[in-house]
Amino acid sequence: MSSELKVDTISEKTTSNGVAFSNEVKLDTLSEKTLGNTIQLGHTVSEDVTAATSSSGTLTLDASVGGFFTVALSENITTWTINNLPAGRATVITVRFTQDSTDRTVVSTINTVAAKTAGGAGWTMSTGSGVIDIVTVLYDGTNYYLIPQQAWS
Repeated sequence: MSSELKVDTISEKTTSNGVAFSNEVKLDTLSEKTLGNTIQLGHTVSEDVTAATSSSGTLTLDASVGGFFTVALSENITTWTINNLPAGRATVITVRFTQDSTDRTVVSTINTVAAKTAGGAGWTMSTGSGVIDIVTVLYDGTNYYLIPQQAWS
């Protein structure tokens, strides 16, 4: 008997105590739709790391394949799209951008919507060869919020 359960979706739709697992569970979607209950996660939550590339200035991320993306910049990003965001659900995606030897720019508009940033001034990608900006994108179903952590090296 294996101690690992691999599934695409686990939905717990009862008003009882829920579903408990004692070992590792790998899943694409975890949906909690009980009456006021919560999902409790112990230890750590891990995500697959997905490398994404741009083409002709367009960066396209697919939320259905994960929530953590790495982008090695090789051109300016003038269009940023996130596909397959779940309807009616808040979603968090993290993107690690790494500059190449030429300073690149990344637009603060996602799916043609200007992203909101602290202070409303937008986000400007840090400059310098190999410099990393880690940007968390919070989507609330209407708005995109960018939370950048800048100039990692």
